[in-house]
Amino acid sequence: MIMTIAIFGLIIIALSAWGVFAPKTLAKKVLDQFDRPWGLYLAVGVRLVLGALFIMAADESRFPAALRFLGYLMLIAAAMIPLIGRRRISRFMEWLQSKPPALMRMWLIFGVAFGAFIVYAVV
Repeated sequence: MIMTIAIFGLIIIALSAWGVFAPKTLAKKVLDQFDRPWGLYLAVGVRLVLGALFIMAADESRFPAALRFLGYLMLIAAAMIPLIGRRRISRFMEWLQSKPPALMRMWLIFGVAFGAFIVYAVV
């Protein structure tokens, strides 16, 4: 469980770092994957699995309350995705792509820090 969460944190770091250097490319890739027929299901499934893993592994981490909170937040996000709908999420991603790359880079730097926090919390 802990290793799965650590790997997830490393993936967040890698994708966010890639986005810092190529924000438009990353946003296009995410939008392309989400627009596939299974994209919505993948987004929900990943959040459900990771949310459950975060909750179950919280007591073994350095920050149990934070991991438990993030786990519940992921479960809520998984429930919200179908309610928000593919069309609205796609429009949001397209809007985000239209913003200056510097804005996207700023958010992706937070993504690198978030991934690092996850890895630090469980390793």
